[in-house]
Formats: sequence, structure tokens, C-alpha cells
Amino acid sequence: MRAIGGTGVLLSEGQAVPVRYDLVEAAGASGVSAKGQVYGDAHGLSAIFSAGPCILRLETGEPVHAFLEDCRASAGVADIRITDPIAWS
Repeated sequence: MRAIGGTGVLLSEGQAVPVRYDLVEAAGASGVSAKGQVYGDAHGLSAIFSAGPCILRLETGEPVHAFLEDCRASAGVADIRITDPIAWS
């Protein structure tokens, strides 16, 4: 199983929230290439969670479509699933 981590930015509806991310390959999950967690500003994560689909711009600059799930805003963490292919390095 492949994994990556780094710093990036979540983008949604005119919002940009800097995050740290940890992602693992989601082998066998239909329509999902990776799952993991993002860590950042609690208010920003909550706003993006409420907005729906978003873009995670990875540390490499690669943008991937994503959805936040199970946002624990008070802790500044949210689960994330990535629907675009990732260039694993």
C-alpha cells in the first residue's frame, strides 16, 4: 500500500485553507484513489466540510478532487477521500 504526506491547500467556493495531509492508497474502493486525514484551521475545515466537494492541492502542486468526511473541527482534523488518481512518489 502506498502512502504520502505533506502540506497543501484545500480549495472550495473561494476559500483556501492551508493543511497538512496524510494519505494512503485506497485499493479496491470504487471511485476512490486515496483516503486519509487533513489537519488545519478548525473554522476553515468546518466551512469546507459544509461546502461539499473540494480540491486538495498537494505539496507537488497537483490538484485532486476530494470530499471531507467526519470533520472534527474542534480538533482541527477531518477525514478525506480523494477521487482523482494520484501520482504516487
